[in-house]
Amino acid sequence: MENFKMILVALMACHMFSTVSSCGISPAFWCDSYSNAHRCNVLDACKDRLENQETGRTSAPVHVDVYFESYCPDSIAFVNRQLWPTWQALQDDGILTFTLYPYGKATSTPLNDGTYAFNCQHGVRECEVNTIENCVIAYSKNVPEMYMPVIHCIEQGRQHLSISQECVEAGGIPWETINTCWKGTTGNQLMYAAGVATDDLDPEMNWVPWIVVNGVHTDEIQQAATDDLMTLVCSTYQGAKPDACNNTTRSKSQQQQQRSVPEKLKFVKRMSAN
Repeated sequence: MENFKMILVALMACHMFSTVSSCGISPAFWCDSYSNAHRCNVLDACKDRLENQETGRTSAPVHVDVYFESYCPDSIAFVNRQLWPTWQALQDDGILTFTLYPYGKATSTPLNDGTYAFNCQHGVRECEVNTIENCVIAYSKNVPEMYMPVIHCIEQGRQHLSISQECVEAGGIPWETINTCWKGTTGNQLMYAAGVATDDLDPEMNWVPWIVVNGVHTDEIQQAATDDLMTLVCSTYQGAKPDACNNTTRSKSQQQQQRSVPEKLKFVKRMSAN
């Protein structure tokens, strides 16, 4: 294993020296985690090593599927206040994986040219940003270390479409590529695929965001995920708990900050609003 690391470091040092000075991490640690590999732009070179780390884990990671829409206030709250901090806390521990489906309650209509027209709950701008986010995820090959900072940036900004280019470029992704994607047939097909996955949900989605954990959705899982995703993931994981899971106790004020609406507007009472 040590020989492998030395060979890998030598190869990457030869071809990627310009990256070494910019990522600020010793080459010996580039392949220790997805976050390091992404930061140093060596995900492809580290792919086998990272996959071996995952297969050597004693228990399968908790997988969370998030079906959301970019302009929905509750989706924005979940991404920013639950998914983002939970992923940041656990990304190097390997106990959480997730997939995002930016589509929500949109509908699609087939057109004669083989593409689709979309109608989104929060209007045309939401359809456009949903498509942009699908393009970012696809370009990133579904690697959260690449796409999550961009999605988080877009969802934080509220003026989603106007800041999309800034967020994409800040994430190190060429805007020209994403711009071409979302305005063309590739983005259209990615949006449609997200819609197919959403429409295939069982039970059928009646709330956004819709959270599925390890292939299962219940009202209890939904409530637990939107209240405290970190605690849900840590309690669901069957292996040895990482240190981050021991620091999940929140003060009353922190719990209030995690909620997107006042306590009196509980989940069931808000269903009709979304």
